[in-house]
Amino acid sequence: MGSLDGKVAIITGAGSGIGAATAWLLASMGAAVVMGDRDGPSVQRKAGAIVAGGGVALPVKCDVASARDSKLLVEAALDSYGRLDILHNNAGIPTGSSSLLESTLKQWDRVLAVNLRGVLLGCKYAIPAIARSGGGAIVNTASLAGLSGLSSDPAYAASQGGIIAFTRSLAELAASHKVRASCICPGPVRTKFVRGLPPAVQDEAKGGKELAPEDVAQGVAYLALWEESAGAVLTVEVGPAGRPLYQVVRDLETHPVNVAGTATARATD
Repeated sequence: MGSLDGKVAIITGAGSGIGAATAWLLASMGAAVVMGDRDGPSVQRKAGAIVAGGGVALPVKCDVASARDSKLLVEAALDSYGRLDILHNNAGIPTGSSSLLESTLKQWDRVLAVNLRGVLLGCKYAIPAIARSGGGAIVNTASLAGLSGLSSDPAYAASQGGIIAFTRSLAELAASHKVRASCICPGPVRTKFVRGLPPAVQDEAKGGKELAPEDVAQGVAYLALWEESAGAVLTVEVGPAGRPLYQVVRDLETHPVNVAGTATARATD
């Protein structure tokens, strides 16, 4: 699907799961990856593995809900590599409660701060930087829960629906700065994120089918390289024969796309 030689990418939530898989894949395609995560030791280990494998990676401890941290993450990319071409807003958390009636306002506020405000802040600081580099792409991680809902965690589903609406609303403004804004909506993924959910939430989320983080990373790379990705929503779920099924959703219509063969990503979990 193309090379990312000379490009610089920021990935948040890069200490594990989808973020770590995406960082590895983009680095294998030639990009220098700036890996943000609030778990400093974890993101340092993941970045170290990329460097040991011959890639270029910079770990940065950050909380995406913090405007200061989000700004410093972009500045780290510019200070270290002189440019920014791709932002993958991936950091996200669940409510941590198995029932809306048992959850607290503090949990609701934190979920929206990380999942939705974090995306807004990432875009706010990255768009001018990407524009100065000649243009590029922003890929926001949402979820199928943002399209179909998740009764066991409405707050999380609301944040994911917000990411989708935000991305579509941002697409025109971003395009005026030569930035293609899109989002990816995977189903349940085999990560610590899903394994850490309450049992009732896990049961509803999985439905017996889970993607690998690398399946989602392939979709992120596709959106980052696809010249027509502005405003696109790419869903990923387990399809026939257990293979990932990718579909572009535009105006509530789905269109199958071929994402296979982006590159070979190494397992990171």
